[in-house]
Amino acid sequence: MQYIDFKRIERVLKLDKTVYKEIRDDKDALVPALAVLLLSAVIGGLWSILASFGLALVAVVIGTPIGWVIGTGILHIIAKLFGGKSTYTGYLKAMGYAEAPMALGVIPFVGSFIGGIWSLVCVIYATKEAQEISMGKAIAVVLIPVVLLVILALIAGMYFISMFGGMYPRGYSGY
Repeated sequence: MQYIDFKRIERVLKLDKTVYKEIRDDKDALVPALAVLLLSAVIGGLWSILASFGLALVAVVIGTPIGWVIGTGILHIIAKLFGGKSTYTGYLKAMGYAEAPMALGVIPFVGSFIGGIWSLVCVIYATKEAQEISMGKAIAVVLIPVVLLVILALIAGMYFISMFGGMYPRGYSGY
């Protein structure tokens, strides 16, 4: 069994919409999807891994699959609310391949940004095709958790500002 299907990765990178249903329905695609996910994360995080003398590799190898399973689970629940038809495992396989552009993080300065945007587009296509929902619903499925996280971050930020804002007298101007 070939663990990484480079033809599928190429199709994902070219935004071939038909590849996601194929991956979803391939009973042997879970391990290759995990391999694509880990390889993309290691390549994309290479500079961090090198800068940490390899310590970040542990975080990448452990954290990436955990984030994949939990993140896909959250998106799957939202997709089901929008009429999604995929199984969790089928969607998980498609999402593993959709993260392939994150390998561009190896390019200094702009790689992570470009890979992140490209991966976001791939995740939307994977959601649309694997879940068999409209493009608008797929965008909503992917963006709802992002919006909720931003709102939670703003609330947490306001809480900490209000908590620590009274530590200094009003007339404090430095030294």
